[in-house]
Amino acid sequence: MRYHYLSILAATMLLAGCPAVDDDDVSDHADDDAVDDDDAADDDDAADDDDSAGSQWTFDEPFDELDLARWELAGWQLGDTQLVADHAQASDGELRLSHDWSGEQWEGAEVGSRMAFHHGTWTATVAGPGQPGTVCAFFFYHHETNGQGETLTNEIDFEILDGRVLVGTYAQWQPEDGYEDGPTRQLVWWDPDPGFLLDEYHDYTVTWTEQDVAFAIDGDEIARLDVAVPVGPVNLRFNHWTTSSWPDVGTPPQDETLLCRVDRVRGRDYVEE
Repeated sequence: MRYHYLSILAATMLLAGCPAVDDDDVSDHADDDAVDDDDAADDDDAADDDDSAGSQWTFDEPFDELDLARWELAGWQLGDTQLVADHAQASDGELRLSHDWSGEQWEGAEVGSRMAFHHGTWTATVAGPGQPGTVCAFFFYHHETNGQGETLTNEIDFEILDGRVLVGTYAQWQPEDGYEDGPTRQLVWWDPDPGFLLDEYHDYTVTWTEQDVAFAIDGDEIARLDVAVPVGPVNLRFNHWTTSSWPDVGTPPQDETLLCRVDRVRGRDYVEE
């Protein structure tokens, strides 16, 4: 989860036109093509909400392919896992981060945005592997060394384990601060209700302001942390890895490939009031 990254924020916008409609077709198929007024009103309300927030999507990735102009691939050791480029694949609207045993070592994957972000809201649609042994993570990260040689970490985490989700924040954290909750580090566990399957796709949302960081799953807030709020900029990242030093993770199977899947991720800048 913790490495050296710094990129430059960019914004993209896409405007699409609508084709003209033939009057005869409208007349012949009026019943089939009628638009429900309530649905239209809901769409208008959603658009108004976006406008009132003073923001637009600035990052939208459907993962039709793995665009290396937008994403970088990791190639270092994380926990017990060697991150390798060929374990990150994207096509047909899905990013797949695989984790398996090579015969000599555990191999997994990580991708990170080349763009950097600060305050905002981001939603990733993610499906975990559905069995013990690995961490499937959607997170934001930046790591730097100050003039005194101290390593400072700013991070926001969504970590999907087998049957549980861990969220957390780090603000100018350094190893000397320790691994207990404090002013530079806060962690919260979330245990889903029976029947909530983490290997199915769910929307994981981070809303980050100057005051706090809120975490939501499928639109329901599960935690809000107002201590250890990171400072930016940070890069958006996904990874899939394992470690024997964290008992909650468990041991992955050596005879099976586990998948951490991402359907889409998008985010918008947040405008402070």
